[in-house]
Amino acid sequence: MSLLVSLGMNLVYSAFKLTVGIVYSSFWWGAVAVYYIVLSMIRFLLLCQMRSMRSQQLSLIHISEPTRLLRDHRAYVYPESMVIASAAYTFYTVAASILDMVKYRAYKSPTLSAAKIIRFAAALVSLLSLETAMLAQYGGGEGFRRSMTGLTGGGVCVMVLAMSVYMILKANRELKKYTQEA
Repeated sequence: MSLLVSLGMNLVYSAFKLTVGIVYSSFWWGAVAVYYIVLSMIRFLLLCQMRSMRSQQLSLIHISEPTRLLRDHRAYVYPESMVIASAAYTFYTVAASILDMVKYRAYKSPTLSAAKIIRFAAALVSLLSLETAMLAQYGGGEGFRRSMTGLTGGGVCVMVLAMSVYMILKANRELKKYTQEA
């Protein structure tokens, strides 16, 4: 049920980001929409019990956007209502991902573990997206905006990459254990 709710929320948020990206001709929000669409596809595969998921693709998609924002000296300004909607989704997804990781940590399901890590990665990207929107909307100067986007984007990239490596190493350990028992 948790995967189904996450999938539904991701699809709705993907549609929202894609719509905003099209309406405001925003490459940033379009790229974030693509990120959430990829997350939705992975959640769908998890929902179908697919074991061949490759979550490391998430970090590659995500790394390009903070770099592009910094390189191009760009800040996208959106109506306050969109920033508030993004904030509401971000706070929901951060809280839900933390609660899920605490609630389901005792379960030994690889599918459920992967789903929770993916949900946390999505929460981190939501925080970065919200930060860029808030800094563009409410100011802070270009130097401050660039520093914060660079630090937060770098931190998110490192964390997503670390979670991907962790998932791969854990899967390899479990596979070795399984083949030794067989």
